[in-house]
Amino acid sequence: MNILARVHLYPPTHCAGAEMMLHELLKALHARGHRVQVHLSRFSRTTTPYILDGIEIYPRDTRDWQDAANKADVLITHLDNTSTVISAAIAFRKPLVQVLHNTHAP
Repeated sequence: MNILARVHLYPPTHCAGAEMMLHELLKALHARGHRVQVHLSRFSRTTTPYILDGIEIYPRDTRDWQDAANKADVLITHLDNTSTVISAAIAFRKPLVQVLHNTHAP
């Protein structure tokens, strides 16, 4: 399966709890044979695509995330990108996984 995650930041440049939890989830999917891509929405210190534990990471503006989302089998998001990825999932008719980390309403 081709899995695309659209999130704000990602390890190793941003290693807060939500990002580390997502990385562990995506590593498990990759270990089971799935192709996993992460497309970042915020600018980070890293400006070129890289691979971390088999996961392809694309910093902001290094690849068209919407084109990749249209080709994906499933979309994953959390936190800042939820409404954007919900819209993409509807437009591209893709299943969506929204990771919830807490009970904070926004």
